[in-house]
Amino acid sequence: DGDRRVAAARVAAKPGDPGEEVARWLGLASVAVLQQAARRTFGVSAREIAKLDAGAIAERLVRQETRWA
Repeated sequence: DGDRRVAAARVAAKPGDPGEEVARWLGLASVAVLQQAARRTFGVSAREIAKLDAGAIAERLVRQETRWA
């Protein structure tokens, strides 16, 4: 699941990719599910992930992992 989150962040961070395509590539049912996952995991919308640098993405992933541990 952690690998999927990293992949999601990398894919969502690419400007110009349609949300439907990103959701489908990640195996999600819809853009709405993608948005929910982005907010739950990173605390921002999928579009806003593109504004995060690698350090911020890693920090949010670690925070998420420790929250569920």
